[in-house]
Amino acid sequence: MITILDFCKDFLALDLSPGQELALRILYGLEIPAEAMEAFQRWTGLTQRPKGFVHSATFICGRRGGKTSHIGVPVLLYEALLGGHEKYLRAGERGHCVMMAQTVKAVSETMALLRNKVNVHPTLRRELVGERADALEFANNMNVSIWPCTLKAIRGLNIPVAVLDEIAFWESEGANPDREVIRSVTPAMATFPQRRLIKLTTPYTKLGVIWEDYEKYWGKPARGAPLVWVAESQDMNPAIDLDFLVEEQRRDPEAFEREYKARFSDPTEAFIPGYAIAAATDDGIFERKPTHRVRYVAGVDIAFKRDATVLCIGHREGDKVTVDVWRAWKPKPKEPLSLADLAREIALLCHAYGVPMVTGDQFASEPVREALRSPRSRKGLPIKGVGFQEVAFTATRRHREKPKGDTRLELGASKMDMYGAMRTLLEQGRLRLLDNTDALRELAALEVKRSFSGIETLGAPPPMHDDYPSALVLMVWQCFKGAELREREGRVVFRPGGSLLDARLVESDDAEQLLPKELQGGRASDEREIKPWRGLTWM
Repeated sequence: MITILDFCKDFLALDLSPGQELALRILYGLEIPAEAMEAFQRWTGLTQRPKGFVHSATFICGRRGGKTSHIGVPVLLYEALLGGHEKYLRAGERGHCVMMAQTVKAVSETMALLRNKVNVHPTLRRELVGERADALEFANNMNVSIWPCTLKAIRGLNIPVAVLDEIAFWESEGANPDREVIRSVTPAMATFPQRRLIKLTTPYTKLGVIWEDYEKYWGKPARGAPLVWVAESQDMNPAIDLDFLVEEQRRDPEAFEREYKARFSDPTEAFIPGYAIAAATDDGIFERKPTHRVRYVAGVDIAFKRDATVLCIGHREGDKVTVDVWRAWKPKPKEPLSLADLAREIALLCHAYGVPMVTGDQFASEPVREALRSPRSRKGLPIKGVGFQEVAFTATRRHREKPKGDTRLELGASKMDMYGAMRTLLEQGRLRLLDNTDALRELAALEVKRSFSGIETLGAPPPMHDDYPSALVLMVWQCFKGAELREREGRVVFRPGGSLLDARLVESDDAEQLLPKELQGGRASDEREIKPWRGLTWM
């Protein structure tokens, strides 16, 4: 019988490091040398190795540790050619040993590596009966397929083996890319007794299925639980250049801990604590339907090429804000988003929630305003437009400490002020979020960099984005700016607000009822009645 180690050596010409070899020995129930037990215990937290076949494993390893090339690729090819999964296929069916990758580029690079390995060895090449851009087809009715991390690719297929590559960094149009892909792939594996689900990734923030695997199962043996393996770059690849590691640590110590030491980012390093995000998330709720007598507002972050355009719709009740919709439109490689298409989609969604105006930043404000004013259907028919108001906030702010116990929301013009207000709401339990992994991951990734002169800059480190948080912040700002909306005795009235809004003020009922001259703020000399709510129309 050809073992996985024989296959790596004789067919793939792979020179495995001791760490890579040990990982494969554990996966396939092979004997472990006595001298390797100390390393196994250190990387898994377990005192005893799993007995026999390992169905599920999570490898959390530093970069350049050979996760994909020396674990993922060998497993895929070995299982497709020698795993015996074809026995469980019905007539006319094909099985798929699948790797799902973070990006289209990663798909292309991994596919190129697979082709090279198969075409170089004459025995493997003879088994190859077809090639596609995303798959290698073998004579035993098994495919090796490499796909981006989308749900569409999985539906209706027979998948005995799934390798989820760099899952900590997945982004998708789905509400929950990592969880949803796993939920979709698991039923596709049900008919295969020797099925495998393997997650390979460098860690990031303490959020998502990888963090949950680590928290629940590392060092904690449990029946049916995944084997969780945590190892530094040097553990898996001792050949990595030491001078390179020293330079990477000097350049960015915090990133070095994540990228090469395989340590999750501590919540205290992030702009928003991970526990606050988790506590604010309504699990299993991906979108809330519009309801009667709720005033919805919207914030939008517009982009066309590299970043996504994100629309966030929400509402305020008293001193609390709820996110009702997070909708994203992502550009394809070399195919920017169409402003006309965005305007149509945004306008239709805003009409569904009775939103008369969206708030955005200063980026391309005039073209966006014009497009939203006169959107058109796909057939060219006019659609009722929505207004657009611009918030020209500054990207930086000089650092200043708040007095201890000061819980006021600072709704200033700087990006830091607006994000600080949103963070305050989260920490006080006054902001409810949707279960959207892309959005939650971007919130958790936000970092503040502070110069020696005290200038603060907020953003997300590559490869992360901050499109969802930007739309959220603009929605929150729209909820609290200018004045407080209150309904008394069948009438809707306004009360003046300000740049500083205290939660205790919101709860007070004895404030003077005044209508601003404009909805954006200001004072009026007399109280005037506004039309009450009628369905989803706000006057």
